[in-house]
Amino acid sequence: MTLRVMISSVRQGLDDARDAAAPLIAALGHEPVRFEDEPAQSVPSRAVCVDLVRSSDIYLLLLGEHYGEPLPDTGLAPTAEEWQVARTLGKPIVVFRRRGGTPEPRQQDFIAEVEAYAYGVFRDSFDSVPELLGKLKPALEAARSLLQPLIPQALADPVIVPWREAGSSFLSTTGVVLDTHVVPIGPTSRLRAIDLEPLAGRLARSAREHGLISESEPLERSIDEGAVAVALGRQAAHDERGLRVTVDRTVTVWRQLPSEHGATDYDEGVFRSMIADDLRLVASLDLIASDTVAVGIALSRIESLAERTSPTSWTYPFMGRASGPLHLEPDSAIATSSLARAAAGIAEEIVARLRLRLRTPSKTG
Repeated sequence: MTLRVMISSVRQGLDDARDAAAPLIAALGHEPVRFEDEPAQSVPSRAVCVDLVRSSDIYLLLLGEHYGEPLPDTGLAPTAEEWQVARTLGKPIVVFRRRGGTPEPRQQDFIAEVEAYAYGVFRDSFDSVPELLGKLKPALEAARSLLQPLIPQALADPVIVPWREAGSSFLSTTGVVLDTHVVPIGPTSRLRAIDLEPLAGRLARSAREHGLISESEPLERSIDEGAVAVALGRQAAHDERGLRVTVDRTVTVWRQLPSEHGATDYDEGVFRSMIADDLRLVASLDLIASDTVAVGIALSRIESLAERTSPTSWTYPFMGRASGPLHLEPDSAIATSSLARAAAGIAEEIVARLRLRLRTPSKTG
């Protein structure tokens, strides 16, 4: 199978490695992807960076001394922008760092960020181009092995989900809210109290970077002994979005479903997209310390879900169902390293289960 391998690096100090990697990738039967090979592109733009990463199967990052020229819209160098996209999408990542020299301050920070990321990454270093080329083939094979289809495993024991309605902040709006919970399976290290304050800032940045809460929207933070959370500020009426991490490292993302004329459309495509985005956000945080996770879903006010019968009229097929949240308990164990890459498939399975649950008549009596 021919794979698209994106080569991401600055040219300064790495032009020889970059130029040598492309023909080797082609000789291995794959397609090298480079910015300079794209037609009618004189300078990188964020849109081009994102599109190239999205269309690639494997992301190859070469690191040297130089950070690169920041993009005007994000302040990140193209390589840092591409790295974030690849990580968010769960692409298999191969990283080679050129030894020697003193990295620029921003490059040193970027290198530290890359080296701290745990999942789906093959790392090595090199002194010379021949050394790089000798290591590249097995590295790409290792990355290729991560592209195997996701095979969820049966849960050995029930998973306890810390459903959010147990807290005082749940159900503060009148809309339908979707919660995505990612729960570590097995022993995991707890977050310390001294970790929570800096983690709040990290969650805030991630919520904005992933579009959960825009830069122009108010954001509130809350910290207690059990969890840290960031959420859309109370000034934003009739909406609810946020991100929470418990000290046991369960991560929850919640967001209100879009509505029109007071009706919340039952749209499985929207459900799938939201859940997949939430899983990618969770994976990008790199907070799950276990090898496997379980995913649970909560959906509030299902009686308010509507199906459109005309441009201006709706029917409410779930009216009369229990007014409390619907809980879709975890039913399988998923490799943590596959969470972002397999997000779309995981979301599709969850929505199929949700459909069966919603379409099954509720029992009475």
